[in-house]
Amino acid sequence: MKKIVLTISAAVLVQTGAIAAQGIGVVDYEKIVDGYSLAQKYKKELDTKAEAIKTYVESQDKSIASAKTHEEAERAKLNALSELDKKQKDYIVLIVLLNTLN
Repeated sequence: MKKIVLTISAAVLVQTGAIAAQGIGVVDYEKIVDGYSLAQKYKKELDTKAEAIKTYVESQDKSIASAKTHEEAERAKLNALSELDKKQKDYIVLIVLLNTLN
Protein backbone atom coordinates (compact mmCIF):
# COMPACT_ATOMS: atom_id res chain seq x y z
CA MET A 1 0.00 0.00 0.00
CA LYS A 2 2.85 2.42 0.84
CA LYS A 3 4.39 1.81 -2.60
CA ILE A 4 1.15 2.70 -4.35
CA VAL A 5 0.75 5.92 -2.34
CA LEU A 6 4.38 6.89 -2.97
CA THR A 7 4.06 6.10 -6.67
CA ILE A 8 0.89 8.17 -7.00
CA SER A 9 2.43 11.02 -4.99
CA ALA A 10 5.55 10.99 -7.16
CA ALA A 11 3.44 10.95 -10.33
CA VAL A 12 1.38 13.92 -9.12
CA LEU A 13 4.50 15.89 -8.20
CA VAL A 14 6.13 15.20 -11.56
CA GLN A 15 2.96 16.12 -13.43
CA THR A 16 2.52 19.31 -11.37
CA GLY A 17 6.12 20.28 -12.06
CA ALA A 18 5.66 19.70 -15.78
CA ILE A 19 2.54 21.84 -15.83
CA ALA A 20 4.21 24.63 -13.88
CA ALA A 21 7.26 24.54 -16.14
CA GLN A 22 5.12 25.18 -19.21
CA GLY A 23 4.29 28.68 -17.94
CA ILE A 24 7.91 29.72 -17.48
CA GLY A 25 9.54 31.72 -20.25
CA VAL A 26 13.10 32.85 -20.78
CA VAL A 27 14.09 36.11 -22.43
CA ASP A 28 17.45 36.17 -24.14
CA TYR A 29 18.39 39.80 -23.55
CA GLU A 30 21.57 39.59 -25.62
CA LYS A 31 19.66 38.21 -28.60
CA ILE A 32 17.19 41.08 -28.41
CA VAL A 33 19.93 43.69 -28.21
CA ASP A 34 21.97 42.06 -30.98
CA GLY A 35 18.96 41.75 -33.25
CA TYR A 36 17.47 45.22 -33.06
CA SER A 37 19.22 48.45 -33.94
CA LEU A 38 16.99 50.55 -31.66
CA ALA A 39 17.85 48.32 -28.70
CA GLN A 40 21.54 48.66 -29.60
CA LYS A 41 21.18 52.45 -29.67
CA TYR A 42 19.57 52.56 -26.23
CA LYS A 43 22.05 50.10 -24.76
CA LYS A 44 24.91 52.25 -26.04
CA GLU A 45 23.31 55.36 -24.55
CA LEU A 46 22.88 53.66 -21.17
CA ASP A 47 26.42 52.29 -21.28
CA THR A 48 27.77 55.77 -22.05
CA LYS A 49 25.94 57.27 -19.07
CA ALA A 50 27.06 54.44 -16.79
CA GLU A 51 30.66 54.91 -17.90
CA ALA A 52 30.41 58.66 -17.27
CA ILE A 53 29.18 57.97 -13.73
CA LYS A 54 32.02 55.52 -13.14
CA THR A 55 34.61 57.98 -14.45
CA TYR A 56 33.16 60.75 -12.30
CA VAL A 57 33.28 58.61 -9.15
CA GLU A 58 36.89 57.63 -9.83
CA SER A 59 37.94 61.25 -10.38
CA GLN A 60 36.15 62.39 -7.22
CA ASP A 61 37.78 59.63 -5.20
CA LYS A 62 41.17 60.96 -6.28
CA SER A 63 40.12 64.52 -5.52
CA ILE A 64 38.93 63.60 -2.04
CA ALA A 65 42.08 61.59 -1.36
CA SER A 66 44.25 64.55 -2.32
CA ALA A 67 42.42 67.01 -0.06
CA LYS A 68 44.80 68.79 2.29
CA THR A 69 42.45 69.13 5.26
CA HIS A 70 39.61 67.10 6.72
CA GLU A 71 37.17 69.98 6.08
CA GLU A 72 38.26 70.21 2.47
CA ALA A 73 37.75 66.45 2.06
CA GLU A 74 34.27 66.64 3.65
CA ARG A 75 33.29 69.54 1.37
CA ALA A 76 34.53 67.62 -1.66
CA LYS A 77 32.54 64.53 -0.56
CA LEU A 78 29.34 66.54 -0.20
CA ASN A 79 29.79 68.18 -3.58
CA ALA A 80 30.60 64.84 -5.20
CA LEU A 81 27.58 63.14 -3.64
CA SER A 82 25.29 65.93 -4.78
CA GLU A 83 26.57 65.75 -8.34
CA LEU A 84 26.51 61.94 -8.31
CA ASP A 85 22.88 62.04 -7.20
CA LYS A 86 22.03 64.21 -10.22
CA LYS A 87 23.87 61.87 -12.59
CA GLN A 88 22.16 58.80 -11.16
CA LYS A 89 18.73 60.44 -11.43
CA ASP A 90 19.47 61.32 -15.06
CA TYR A 91 20.39 57.67 -15.69
CA ILE A 92 17.19 56.44 -14.02
CA VAL A 93 15.07 58.91 -15.98
CA LEU A 94 16.54 57.51 -19.19
CA ILE A 95 15.73 53.95 -18.10
CA VAL A 96 12.15 54.93 -17.26
CA LEU A 97 11.82 56.76 -20.57
CA LEU A 98 13.07 53.71 -22.47
CA ASN A 99 10.65 51.48 -20.57
CA THR A 100 7.71 53.70 -21.49
CA LEU A 101 8.61 53.45 -25.17
CA ASN A 102 8.05 49.70 -25.09
